Amino acid sequence: MKVVGEKALAPFLGDLDSTRMEKVKEWCEKVEVVAQPGAAAAVPKAVASKTATSKTASAKAAPAKTEIKEEPKVTVSAKTQKVVKGVGKPRKGPEEGQRKTKTEAPAAPTFTEPFMSDDEVNGHFPDDVRDALANVNWKDRLAALDRMKEVVDTVPVQAVLKMLCRKPGLKDTNFQVLKVKLEMVERIVERGPVSLYSAECCLADLVDKVGDVKNGASAGAALSALARSVSLDYVSREVLVAAFAQKNPKNQSESLLWLSRAIKEFGLSIPVKVVIEHIKKGLAASNPAIRGASITLAGVMYLYMGKTLRMLFDGEKPTILQQLDAEFAKLEEEGATCPKPQSQQTMEDLIPRTDISGEITESLLNELADKNWKVRQEALQKLSAIVDRAKLITKDIGDLPNALRPRMTDSNKNLATQALTIGQALGAALGPNCTAHVRALGPGMLVALGDSKLAVRGAALACLKEWCSQAPLSSFFEGDTLRDALKMENPMLRCEVFGWLAVVLPECRGGLGAGDLTSLLPVLYQCLEERSAEVRKKAQDCLLPFMLNLGYESMARATSKLKASSKDNVLSQLDKVRSQLPAKAPPPQGRATIVRGGGGGTSGTPSGSRENLCSEDSDTTPRAPNRPPARARGLPAKGPTKVVPQKKEEEPEQGPLLANNNLKEIRFTYERALKVLKWNFSSPREEFYLQLKEQMVSANWAPPLVANCFHSDFKMHLRAIDMLSESLNESLGPTSANLDLVLKWLALRFFDTNPSVLLKALEYLQVLFGALAEAEYRMHELEASSFLPYLVLKMGDSKDTVRKGVHEILRRMCNVYPASKLFGYLMLGLASKNSRQRAECLEEMSHLIATFGTSVCDPAAALKEVAKQISDRDNGVRNAALNCVVQAYFHEGDKVYKLVGQLSDKDMSLLEERIKRASRSVPKERPQSAVFPSAQEETVMRKRARAATVTRPRSIGLELTVDMENMITEPQQQQQQQQQQ
Repeated sequence: MKVVGEKALAPFLGDLDSTRMEKVKEWCEKVEVVAQPGAAAAVPKAVASKTATSKTASAKAAPAKTEIKEEPKVTVSAKTQKVVKGVGKPRKGPEEGQRKTKTEAPAAPTFTEPFMSDDEVNGHFPDDVRDALANVNWKDRLAALDRMKEVVDTVPVQAVLKMLCRKPGLKDTNFQVLKVKLEMVERIVERGPVSLYSAECCLADLVDKVGDVKNGASAGAALSALARSVSLDYVSREVLVAAFAQKNPKNQSESLLWLSRAIKEFGLSIPVKVVIEHIKKGLAASNPAIRGASITLAGVMYLYMGKTLRMLFDGEKPTILQQLDAEFAKLEEEGATCPKPQSQQTMEDLIPRTDISGEITESLLNELADKNWKVRQEALQKLSAIVDRAKLITKDIGDLPNALRPRMTDSNKNLATQALTIGQALGAALGPNCTAHVRALGPGMLVALGDSKLAVRGAALACLKEWCSQAPLSSFFEGDTLRDALKMENPMLRCEVFGWLAVVLPECRGGLGAGDLTSLLPVLYQCLEERSAEVRKKAQDCLLPFMLNLGYESMARATSKLKASSKDNVLSQLDKVRSQLPAKAPPPQGRATIVRGGGGGTSGTPSGSRENLCSEDSDTTPRAPNRPPARARGLPAKGPTKVVPQKKEEEPEQGPLLANNNLKEIRFTYERALKVLKWNFSSPREEFYLQLKEQMVSANWAPPLVANCFHSDFKMHLRAIDMLSESLNESLGPTSANLDLVLKWLALRFFDTNPSVLLKALEYLQVLFGALAEAEYRMHELEASSFLPYLVLKMGDSKDTVRKGVHEILRRMCNVYPASKLFGYLMLGLASKNSRQRAECLEEMSHLIATFGTSVCDPAAALKEVAKQISDRDNGVRNAALNCVVQAYFHEGDKVYKLVGQLSDKDMSLLEERIKRASRSVPKERPQSAVFPSAQEETVMRKRARAATVTRPRSIGLELTVDMENMITEPQQQQQQQQQQ
């Protein structure tokens, strides 16, 4: 009672009469606790009354030293705190079994040791060292620490830590002495072993110094070492409690930031509920540093827990929720990933869930099945309130699934929509626990997909997606749930289900058993010949996802039971889809196999295959001078063995360098769904290189090409560009099919320092975009966004050759990518700190306006941004901005003065003078013959057509109008008619 408090023991002392209770309180006042209260606090509070009384009595009679050694030792696992029996006879009590929860696993015991008294600690160190550590002179204390280092390796950790923490301890005012002490704590703790007695004596002081300006990093390193030696679960609890018990905001914010780093290092082996309570305290703090650190810690936990964590903060203020959502969205955009948790417990064990089985009463279930729709509506509202209030619930929800399923197909469409919305919330609240209820609620969702009302189908699809995100897709195949739904002759249902399968099957490739999808093939083949065109289209869209999971042969075998006419139709469609399958990866080189000839000279594998060529070469080509001959290796020296000519060095590069497939669409789907890292960075990190390499291998790029692309030698990069050029010269198809990967790799080359690679890449890009323009190719937005921002960066390059090359590429890109979107990327380049880049962007924008007019941009927004550059300190930027506005003036006239917005008098005078000078210096075009009009005549005619009135030109040149053409051509036509008559 003295250690854990009267309140903690009150539930166990309720049966005692008043006399015995007074005795307990009397002995509680008399007893003296020798062990430190921090260490004793770690002992569980559930102690039987008899044990407490006997221990109290023995504490009075026995010497202090003996009492300490006989105390139960304490250990902490990554999950829970638990009593570990001492050196004496082990004892088991009923309390231990009662303390365990369903989610707890047996704790892995850590090091335990008796509590050391001061006399025992003193016996490990000389008197002069102990005296010097308490000396007023900091130099003496520093020298004592140096002498102490010589003996600490042979001294128990508890003794060292207690000596270091003696006054002034870790609160030493001299930063040099304090730094040495903290470094020694880290060293000793890492050496270990460390008990909770040892950890307790220094934890509070370490937290007190974690916010120190000079030694805060050392204190954090010592805490991390302590977490490694004991457990992050225990250390994180103590750190948070100690930090928020202080009034120093610096310590609180730094403690939260330390825990963020520790979670990344150790995994989420922390008490989630306790940490979230402290995060909420930090979010409510007035100090912005504490709020920022709390948001950072929440972001790190979000990497592990996902949207489940967001649900735990639903009750916070809107402003706090907005900040949390912004942090979570930033992490998703950056593609941040969490390291694998190092704890043995699963993530589900860490998430606090509420048991709502007591609230799912019999009366509520009866109301859900009531004939009166108003009663059913009230029951659904009650159920919605229960789920929303609990947020995260356990899997024990009673008979609710069977009662909720009929409401998903309620005749009242509003109630059906409401029930499906509740089902969606229920799936999010259950999390992975919803797997157990798929068989009960799945049919209701699937049948609702066939409803005639769009709102009901939308709610059913949202509910189905939520459950599919929480439960494995295979659970929807159990009990033939999906097959029974598709057997219903409902075109709407089949369209929705096949459309949903076409999306989810590529994402869970390999996660289904062959029998699951095979059971759906008869219905799928039937729908390929359905009367409804929409059903046929959705079924055709499912062929490729099915084939990615089952393979062509399995699907072809399943057509054997079809009629002859139907079989031919289905096989023809399967053959079309088969060409879209990714090609198999080439076999690993260097593995020798022997192809032996048979009677007809044939082999077990195709003779022209790449595998055979590699295999035979490994046996016919001598690898080393000491390799034994064929006879020595047990092979026949003569016989009908197939002979293959020795290959050249280049022969391993046989086959196409780039594969012509449709995997680009799958990559785009993954990018949109954020399944891969978003291609966005200021400087490429290692994970972007690894992801691109994996995508190239998956797209079946030739291994030599991939090796050259990611070689450390720049000469190999030049070779890779040559190989890409060879592929482009042979055919444009493979390059266009892999254009996103090609452009991403070239974007990485823009960050290289070797000029020869950069210039060669720019030359290749000019040829590439020229070929794409001839083929009338249209760039995808994801292709442009992964390449254009980095191309615009090179406009600020110091080399004139590079800048000219970039301008040429951008002008060729206008033939394959909308100039208006290209203009947007150039606008982003104006935010650069590089004045050369801003000037070049303005020059290119001026060219676009001159070529396409002001319709290439939003004049009101674009010209205001351009006009801001007129006041730039750099002369080149000013001139480029003025020229850009002048080009707009040629199209918009005096209206441009309103579009540029408010300018200073100096900038406005510069602009007016430039426009005036440019208007005078516009050269007049040379007159040309009307019989042989110039190639630019059509363009000028379109521009002239914008004018409200058409005036007669002064000359026959670029200003030739339709009226002038008629004046010339009509007399000629009349002359020809008279001659014919």
